[in-house]
Amino acid sequence: MPFMKNVIIDKVNLMTQQLKLSIFAVMLFLLGMIVYLNWKHVDSTVSNIQLEKIVSNQSISEVDSKIQQVSLNMNQQQSARVDEVLAWQADRGWYDTGKETQDDYKTYSEETLKQLADQGDIKALHLLARLAPLELAIQLYTKAAVYGSTFALFNIQETLLTQSGITKENSEELKHPVLIEAAAYIQVATMRGDMLNAKYISSISSLESRFNFQFSGDDLEQANLRAQDIYDSLEAERIALGLGKFDNSIPPAIKIYFKASGIEVED
Repeated sequence: MPFMKNVIIDKVNLMTQQLKLSIFAVMLFLLGMIVYLNWKHVDSTVSNIQLEKIVSNQSISEVDSKIQQVSLNMNQQQSARVDEVLAWQADRGWYDTGKETQDDYKTYSEETLKQLADQGDIKALHLLARLAPLELAIQLYTKAAVYGSTFALFNIQETLLTQSGITKENSEELKHPVLIEAAAYIQVATMRGDMLNAKYISSISSLESRFNFQFSGDDLEQANLRAQDIYDSLEAERIALGLGKFDNSIPPAIKIYFKASGIEVED
């Protein structure tokens, strides 16, 4: 009975951390979008130049019609950019930060979810993982990562931390291997192009603060080497499934979103 009690406590703790992860992701997304939408001011400056060209040698009705068209085009462009960010996030498993959520899947039976998961459905894999024992949860999140979810990488990290049972009071010797593995999964997310969440959702500094641990240069190098191994393993599984290599490219609209959120991205 004590063993079962500990298992239940571990699962509750993990679900609490995952809930915090999702809530923080939503808050971060909304903040990022607020800053991102301020780029509309730049579009407005451009539109002023366009309006000056429209007004010259035009009748009032013609000017009014063309101004309305410019305004419509600007709104459509802005909406398209937001939709692109939401779609990019959803493709990587961050459903709850945009229009697309997992609510519809919550009505499915476990059997239906398993069938969808067998086909590589990321939503189904995430939901099953949340309900599964820790070992199985890691397997399901790993499969979701193979199919493209970067959100799964952060959940694997959190599950490993929960499974280890480490706290900030533990010895450096006990914490070291667990935190190296956790740091490696942050790096894998960065390699996949999810730099924003790797900085704000779960970062090296957040691990240091949470577990009273200081990563050395050698530790970070070890984590980077481990990250490459994890990445190569995930990509090998993708290729074996006929999915091809990971697409880590970052579309222009996402780069703007990242920069608006304080993430430097190479053009």
